[in-house]
Amino acid sequence: MSISALVNTDIERSTEKAQHRTKHLIDRAKFLALQHNLAANDVANIIGQAANTAQPSRVTAGANALESLVKYVPTESVTLYLAALSAGKALEGVFAVLSPRTLYWFFLILTPVIYILIFIGKRRANGLSTWPNKMTKWPVWNIVASLIAFAAWGLVVPSPDSTSPLTSAAFTFLAVFVSTVLSLLGSVFQPAGTSA
Repeated sequence: MSISALVNTDIERSTEKAQHRTKHLIDRAKFLALQHNLAANDVANIIGQAANTAQPSRVTAGANALESLVKYVPTESVTLYLAALSAGKALEGVFAVLSPRTLYWFFLILTPVIYILIFIGKRRANGLSTWPNKMTKWPVWNIVASLIAFAAWGLVVPSPDSTSPLTSAAFTFLAVFVSTVLSLLGSVFQPAGTSA
């Protein structure tokens, strides 16, 4: 799953966004009630129906099993990392310091930076304040989980640390294992009321 998709869940979780959505639904219901001369009970029914239709759709169990494996894998960082590795020989020719190991550590550090930039950008795009007003509104778990997922999945691609087919297989198993554990821990560390 991409960092952008994880950030979308963080934005949806935001109480500021939920309050804005509820106010919009109530205003819309009042407008419809006045327009059609409806009674107070009818207004309550309209608000209830509008709130029910605004609920996010639930993911099926089959889709959830596959999604849980890749949920925290930061595809933006992994994609950039793979592109940099592909151009590795050319980059190393120009900048000797850009070895595959250096690229791995650079993108490992870049992963939370990318997450935070996307998070801030999407908050602004949704009309929320740029910086959350409380530390508890920061998606700390998602940032840490994305960092750990990149650390594991970044080793799966051919790297200087993969010296044999056995170490490559071990890194692949490690990445799948880490993804599974992160998904299980997500239900513990994710704030209440999230879809994770």
